[in-house]
This record gives sequence, structure tokens and C-alpha cells, in this order.
Amino acid sequence: MELHGVEAAKWLPLAVDPEQLAAKGRVGGRLVLDSQAATAMPKVTGKLTLGPGELQLGFLRSPMTLESATLTFDGKGLALDLPSSRLEGSPLDFKLTLADFAQPQLRIDAKAAKLDFEVMRFIRLPWSPRTPPHFFPVPAMGHIQAAAANFDKLAMTDVSTDFMHNDTDWAVQNFTARAFEGRADLNITGRARDDWIHINGRLLGLNTASLFTLSGKIKHSPILGRLYATGDLWANTDVDFFNTLAGSAAVNVVDGTLDKFTLLTRVLGLLDLKNWITAQIPDPRAVGIPFKNLSATFKGQRGDFYTDDLRVEGPVMDITARGDIQFGDSTMDMELSLIPFNTANWIVKQIPIIGNNLASGSQGLVAAYFHVSGPVSDPKVMPKPITSVAEFVIKTLSLPINILAPHTIK
Repeated sequence: MELHGVEAAKWLPLAVDPEQLAAKGRVGGRLVLDSQAATAMPKVTGKLTLGPGELQLGFLRSPMTLESATLTFDGKGLALDLPSSRLEGSPLDFKLTLADFAQPQLRIDAKAAKLDFEVMRFIRLPWSPRTPPHFFPVPAMGHIQAAAANFDKLAMTDVSTDFMHNDTDWAVQNFTARAFEGRADLNITGRARDDWIHINGRLLGLNTASLFTLSGKIKHSPILGRLYATGDLWANTDVDFFNTLAGSAAVNVVDGTLDKFTLLTRVLGLLDLKNWITAQIPDPRAVGIPFKNLSATFKGQRGDFYTDDLRVEGPVMDITARGDIQFGDSTMDMELSLIPFNTANWIVKQIPIIGNNLASGSQGLVAAYFHVSGPVSDPKVMPKPITSVAEFVIKTLSLPINILAPHTIK
């Protein structure tokens, strides 16, 4: 059979469901069908060309435009090659292979200059409306690469991932990308029968300020530093993502600053800082609290995550916290403890004879406790009974007699 300038839009629907595959453009080429072969299907060999025109796959929101495409049959399977097509204006090399008609499984390989991940209808933000994709009725797998990509407002570079999809499961595996001056390594799996997804992976060295301000709702990041995190999470992307979130995560931010935000401002406003704000220790209410390390592990279900080991370690003060954060309604219920005189131990050690003993004895004593509850953006901060060595240390530095006879001078 020879084809000369046949319009694809007229004959392709006779062979393929238009919701799964549609094409525009003229087709030419030669096919040989051997019905005498000892197989259930005729043996097909030959090559067809299409273009210029368009090819619309059912799982893409937009068609691929092309100057020329080739469809090759080797007697056992087929290969569709679009070497210089464009998807939503960006260059794309695309190849679809079905190696064996007797055991049908599609292989898709794509390499894009720039890719919007939501062009694939099965990928969406958890709170976005669903747009059901139309897949071929056979299992599919493949590999995608993109020099640049975005998922909504999240911009990425050097993107690479494998994927698979069948009647029961789907997976995005070995996903790697660079974003916010760091890197993400993820695996995401799901089930065809519902909208639950399973995410596990790690974030390496992301700029936290860029991450917090990504949505545009926050203009000033509450945390500066480099984020390292691992997570193993489940959630329902169709019902209520944040209220169904469950699993565990470990977070570590290094070499950063807790910058001026509502909770920090309210907590510091309840502390008497006048005795220790010096040229060496700037006012944290104005410049924030620098830290070397911020770490925590979280475990939770139904959007409620608990930690008992949140710790901020820095040259100005240490902070520890334990309690719950409810991601569904963005509320918190936590206990905070501050050690604002972390540097006082070094100062006290300079006092002759008893300095080392005093410094050793004060290690770990907490300056102040707070109960924090309510909305994360507008929390209620209640002071709790104070256990502090700070006032005593300051007095002993000014009035050494108190070391020998405490409370002699008040």
C-alpha cells in the first residue's frame, strides 16, 4: 500500500481512538501487510511520513507541532519519531516505541529545552481541578529530560526522570532536578483506583528564602539558610491534600537566620534583653537570630505532625521546641524554650577559681518557656514559669561578691 498526501485527520480515527491520538497533516509512504505470517496479526513493514502538521496525545493538554515525523514498522512493532517538534513553543525531541505487538508496551523518550510539567494532564497541583488524561490502553514507561522546567511557579533545571503507568499503578522514579541553588531527588508513586500518592526523597542545599517566597503570598522569608530534608509522605491529591498528609520527615537548615516574623517578635518581646545586647551581640529583634543549625524530625497523620526534637543552635541563643503543627488549618500547639545566654558560659569561665564550675553547672539551664498556640501566622504566646541563670550571671559579673555569698547585693 502506497500513500501520497493523505490527510491524517480523515483516516487515523478509523484505526485509533481520537481521544488517545489525533493528527493533522498529510501522510505519505509505503506499507507492506503480510497476512500469511504465522501470527495472529498481519506482519507490517514499511515507513510513513507526516508533516508539516500536529500530533495530539491524549495525556497532553497541547499538541506537538512538527515539520516532519516518521512512523516505522519493522514487522514486529513500530516506532514514531518526532526529532524536531515543538511543545507549547519549546523545542522537543520525542520518540514513541512499541517493540512487540504481541506483548504491547509503549516506551516514550522525550528531551525538551523547556517543559511545563502540567502540560501532562495527569500532573497537577493538589488543589487544582482534575483534567482526566486519556492514555493508550496498554502499559507505558519511559524517560524525560529537560534543560529547564517548571511546575506551576517552581522553576527547575537539569531535570531527569523515569516513569511508568498501567491499569493499576503509576510511578515517577529517579526524579532529579536543580532548584533554588540546590537539588531534589524524588520518587512518587500512585494507584489508578484513587488519588493517593506516596512521595519519598530528599532535598539538598535549597535556598530557604526562595522556597518560602515561592507562592508570592509571603514577601519576606522567616528563615534564611540552606535546607536539607528527607521525607516519606502519603496524601490524597483529590480530597484535601494537607488534611490527609501523613508520614515522616527530617529537616535540617544550616548557616542561617531566624528573621523577623510574628512568632519570633512576640517571644523576644516578652524577654528582658537589655542586659545582653552589646556590640558583640546585636539586638535579635532587629537583625534576627543567627544559627549554625536548625533541625527537627516530624511524624504525623491526617495533617497533624508532631516533633519533640526541634532545636536551633547558634552563637546568640539556643531554642528548643516540641508539639504539633496542623497543616490542614495552619495552626500550631507547641512549647518553646530559649537559652538566650548561651554565650554567658564563656564569659563566666573567665572568673578565677570558680568560673569553670559555675559555667559547667549552668550548662543547659533554660532561660524561658513559652506556650505557643493558634494560627501559624498569628500565634498566641503565653509565658510559662522561668528557670534562668541569665540574671544571676550578669549580677556576678558586675558584683563578684555574690559568688561567695549569693543575694548579698540585689
